[in-house]
Amino acid sequence: MLDNSSDLHLVRYGIHNDAKYLENDFLKTYDIVVINGNMVAHSANAIAKFISMKTKNKYYLIDPQTHVLQHDLKHLVSNKTHQLKASVEKLLKYFGEPVYSKIKDQEKPVSFKDFTDEGKKREFVRNVLLFQQEILRQQANEDLEYYKFAGIEDAIQPCVLIAPYFYMEETTWDRWLPLNLEFIEIAKQEAKQLIPNRPVFMQVVISKDILVNKDLLSNMQESIKESAADGILLWVDDFDEQKVGLTLLSRYMELLHNIGRYKPVMNLYGSYFSIALMKARPELNLVGVCHGLEYGESRPVVPVGGGLPVSKFYYPALHARIRYEDAIRLARSYLKSKELYFRHVCTCKKCCDLMNNTISPEEAFAKFGEGRPITYKRSNQIVTFHYPTEEAHDYCVQHYMWNKCMEFKEDIREAGEIANQLETATREFEEVLGNANINYLLKWAKVLREER
Repeated sequence: MLDNSSDLHLVRYGIHNDAKYLENDFLKTYDIVVINGNMVAHSANAIAKFISMKTKNKYYLIDPQTHVLQHDLKHLVSNKTHQLKASVEKLLKYFGEPVYSKIKDQEKPVSFKDFTDEGKKREFVRNVLLFQQEILRQQANEDLEYYKFAGIEDAIQPCVLIAPYFYMEETTWDRWLPLNLEFIEIAKQEAKQLIPNRPVFMQVVISKDILVNKDLLSNMQESIKESAADGILLWVDDFDEQKVGLTLLSRYMELLHNIGRYKPVMNLYGSYFSIALMKARPELNLVGVCHGLEYGESRPVVPVGGGLPVSKFYYPALHARIRYEDAIRLARSYLKSKELYFRHVCTCKKCCDLMNNTISPEEAFAKFGEGRPITYKRSNQIVTFHYPTEEAHDYCVQHYMWNKCMEFKEDIREAGEIANQLETATREFEEVLGNANINYLLKWAKVLREER
C-alpha cells in the first residue's frame, strides 16, 4: 500500500477539535493521519465518521499504545475518580489477556514476565491487530457500502498494522527487546492469516540513553534489522531535535542509517531536521516524519504536566515555534509592506489571507499574537501574562500546518544546500535572538554535512 512511497507527511490526531485542521483545504497538506488507540477505543463512532466522511481516500494508522501498560498506573487513572480512565479500560477490553486482569484486577503495570504463556501471547497479538483493523470499519458499515459501490476496496482500513510494543531503556532493553521481536514475528504470522497483504510495522520506542551507548545501540540495530517487520516506526523518548546536542543528533542519524539499509523508517516525532534528513540523505531510508498540530515534534514517553499556553509563531526561516514577542522583533522591518513580508517572512495561505484582507501588514501580523491578560500567583509573586485568544490560536495552527506542508513539499535534495540555508538564517537572526537560541540550526547543518 505504501510501497516505494517517500517524503510521507504524517500528522497526529490529538483531540476532536483538531479535526478542522485535517479536513477541507488541509487535506492536501499531509498524507497519513495517526490516531492514538485510547482515543479510537473511546470515540470510535466519531473517529469513524471523520475518517470515512471528512478524510476520504486519506491513509490512516492507529497507534495501539501498548507501551502505556508498562508504566506507573497513575498515568492511566482519572484525577477525579482515581479509577481507570474510561478510554484505557475500553482499550484493555479489546486487548484482553494477560494485560486486562493484570491492570484492571491486580492494579499493577504489565511486566515482560506476564508474557510467558505462548497461547496468551499469540491471542494478545491477534487482539491488538484486530483492534486496529476492525474497530473503525465496524462503526462505518453504511459508509462501507458507499465505498464498495464506488469500487474502493480498502476504505476505512489502516495503511499499516503495528505489532504490540514496549518501551526500552538502557537498563531494561535486554528484557523488552526479545519480547518486542517475538511480537513482530507473531504479528506477521497472524496478519498473513487475518489481513493478507497488510504491512506490519515494528514500533521501536527507546530512551536517549540507548543512543549514547554505542555498543548497546549496535546490538539493538542488529536485532531490529533482522526482524520480521516490514518497516519501523521510531520514537526516541523526549528527543527534541532543537535541544539535543551534536552527539545525539549524529547517533540518531547513525541509527537511521543502520536500520534504513534494511527497512523503511518513519519517525513518529520529528522536526524540520528529520524532514531535511528524509529529503537530502536518501541512504537513511527515512520515508516519513510525523508531528502534532503546533506541538508534537517531540514527546516524552511518560506524560508530564503542561505549562500555561503562550502565543507562539512558527517562523519559517528558523523552522521553529518562537514566542510572538520574538517573532515581531524579527519581522518588524518587513511589515512596511506585504511584498516585503512575503519575500522575507512567509507566503503561506494563512499569511496571504491576512495580509490581503487587513488594512496593514502590522495589523495582519498582530492577529497571531492577540491575547487577554491572565494573572496568577507563583512563588509568592503575582504574575501576569497574555493568554492567546481562540482566534489567535486558530491562526497560529493554520499557519503552522501550511508551513509544514511547504517544508515537506520543498524540492531541495542537496544536504549542502539545506545546510547553507540554515547557516544563513543563523547569521541573519543571531544578533536579535542571540546565538544560544538558534544554535540548533548550526548543529543541524553540521550533521547534515556528515558523511556516512
